[in-house]
Amino acid sequence: MVFAAAEGNAYVDLIGATPVFASIVYLLIVVAYGMRRSTIVPSKAFDLGRWAAPLIGLSLIWEVYLILDFTLPSIFHAAAEVAVGAEIVAALWYFLGLRGRLRRGEAGQALSKGKQAGAQVLTGASDAS
Repeated sequence: MVFAAAEGNAYVDLIGATPVFASIVYLLIVVAYGMRRSTIVPSKAFDLGRWAAPLIGLSLIWEVYLILDFTLPSIFHAAAEVAVGAEIVAALWYFLGLRGRLRRGEAGQALSKGKQAGAQVLTGASDAS
């Protein structure tokens, strides 16, 4: 709402930023997979084998190309600024708020498995029962 109040073209900028967000997410997925590929147990159902490294490289090139294509033309600069601003806010939220809670088991899968004290509080369980 603050962005819409400050920028009359906010809706168009947000729609224009959507493909940038998607491309950044896909880029992060490819990077994460590339970094962790050696620690993942190969699946008999699906394994890229010797093609994994070339496909990861092609995927990285493609995603960078898409991000540049969505942000470099001057008509898309406002959308790119929105996307960069939102990514900065998301990164700050992760590093300053969520990351520590995930490591302590106060957020994420730990809560859904019911193994942490926070889950007991949420479900109304107590140590006495």
